[in-house]
Amino acid sequence: MKVKWVYVTKRNVDGSVKEFKARIVACGYAQKEGVDFNETFAGTIRSTTVRTFFAVVAAQNMEMGLVDALKAFTQSEIDCLLYCEMPKGFEIPGHCIRLNMALEGTKQAAHLWQDKLAKAFERQGFTRSMVDPSMFTLRKEAGTIIAIAFVDDIAVGYTDTAMWTAFKQGLQHDINCKFEDKIDKFIGLEISRDRAAKTITLTQKNYIQKLFERHLDKDEKWWKYQT
Repeated sequence: MKVKWVYVTKRNVDGSVKEFKARIVACGYAQKEGVDFNETFAGTIRSTTVRTFFAVVAAQNMEMGLVDALKAFTQSEIDCLLYCEMPKGFEIPGHCIRLNMALEGTKQAAHLWQDKLAKAFERQGFTRSMVDPSMFTLRKEAGTIIAIAFVDDIAVGYTDTAMWTAFKQGLQHDINCKFEDKIDKFIGLEISRDRAAKTITLTQKNYIQKLFERHLDKDEKWWKYQT
């Protein structure tokens, strides 16, 4: 199976560059069902779940945190025998790569990652939603934690700081990840909060501005189209 390099620029809320990323991606179109992959299903979080999550966090005045799983797909063990070509720049004549872990681009990678993530949450006592399998909740006398996951980004709302700390420590035993104690951006949504008014505002200003710049003439002013 062939592989290729993919380069991504990650940006902050204001559009400035946060970091540059490079990853190796497998050309999974060469895989054959029943030979080198079986299950591929991986649910995607619903937009209504995202809006409901932030509405509940705002109404109950919960704290927010963000979990970023590092190289998420490569943290799951591959479920069958797969070989790839050596990536460009690292070629060794007569050699190839045998995958021990899943690789982005393989057909089963998303399914294996979602299964690993769900088990990590369940080991900490979380309950997976029957309505949206991308949402997990943990309720104790001390407080409540609600988490919604979109691939490698996990938004968390919590009422008790000690529970949040214990959750971070427990999750690190299963997943290589980093944490932030605030959320400014989630799955392309820019997030601003007014604690006094108990509101959270979700916008996509930068994305909309890029659309105007891409499709309007240079002399057109995109802000004229605001409502």
